[in-house]
Amino acid sequence: SDSEWSSLSSASRQFVQSLLVKDPRRRMSAREAPLHPWLSDKLSKSLVNSNVAQSALNNLRNFRSDVQIAQTTWLLVTSFLSTKEEREGLIKLFASIDANGDGIISRDELRAGFSKFYQGRVESPEEIERIIDEIDVNK
Repeated sequence: SDSEWSSLSSASRQFVQSLLVKDPRRRMSAREAPLHPWLSDKLSKSLVNSNVAQSALNNLRNFRSDVQIAQTTWLLVTSFLSTKEEREGLIKLFASIDANGDGIISRDELRAGFSKFYQGRVESPEEIERIIDEIDVNK
C-alpha cells in the first residue's frame, strides 16, 4: 500500500524501483544490486564487528610466511575456528573489505579496510605492499 511504501527511505525505494524496471537493459543487474549505496551501507554497518575486524587485520599485518606455509595456515585457521560466529565473522569481514565483490582483496581495498576499521588511519603504501607480498598465494 502507499502508506507502507511512503514509510521507506528514499534510498530504499529507489533500490526497489531500480529492480522492478521492465526493460532488462535498464534494470539493475544482480551484479549491481549489492553495490547499490542503500544495500551496501546496510550490509557494511550490520555485518562486521569492529573488534573482530581489528583483530583479523592485526593478524594479517603480522602474518609472515612463504606461499606453501601461508596456504596451509589459512586452511588450518579457517577449519579450526572454535565457533561458527568466528567463521561467519571472518567471511563477513572479507566481504566488507572486498568492495567490488570479486573474491580478491586488492591493495586499495586492503588500505580502505584498515582505514575503515581503524578510524581513518591508513597504512603506508609500503606496509600494504609488505602485507600483500607476505600473504599473496597467487605469486
